[in-house]
Amino acid sequence: CSSDLIVLIFLFLSDLTDLSAVSVAVLTAFCALHPLPIFYSASLLTEIPFCAVALAALLIADKNLRPEGSALLVIACGLLAGSSILLRVFGVTIVAGIFFSGLLRRAWRQTLIFSAAAIPFFIPLALQQFAPHVQKPIPFTSAGPGWDQTYIYFTNYLAFWKICVPNSHIFWIMVKNNFITLLQTPADLLLYPLLSSEGIVAIAVV
Repeated sequence: CSSDLIVLIFLFLSDLTDLSAVSVAVLTAFCALHPLPIFYSASLLTEIPFCAVALAALLIADKNLRPEGSALLVIACGLLAGSSILLRVFGVTIVAGIFFSGLLRRAWRQTLIFSAAAIPFFIPLALQQFAPHVQKPIPFTSAGPGWDQTYIYFTNYLAFWKICVPNSHIFWIMVKNNFITLLQTPADLLLYPLLSSEGIVAIAVV
């Protein structure tokens, strides 16, 4: 999936008319060699497959979620966007973004086709998030709460969020930390690994 993602990034950048061929090549190489994509590519996590599926859906939507767009490609877009939901719950925002862009472009038929292809993927999401969590048998007791937390993380985001945010005090700490991370992350991604984000001075710089 990592190689597919790099190809998709190249295609995405190539569509940006303000970028020269050299700029596209440099930015593609930056994405391919950045430590974070390399780390996630070597990990059994869903980040890279999710990015590849979501970006593919966005690229197809950009060209086909128009009044003159291909119905078959719009179906493929809906299937890819729906698949992103099965990889990460954040895929809901991908489906929603494509849906609203279709409405803004007044591509009524294409938006309806896209919705029909993507809606079935919300069924397992709803079952995961809103059905009562059933405790799975643990083959070894030494795992303890850590095993439960990891299992819930990959099967029920709502239950995992409730574990991580048990009261209002923790909630406001989470909001504060996320706000600081939101300010810090863009520069941190560009400077890493040239500058570590650990420590007050490094955080102030980024």
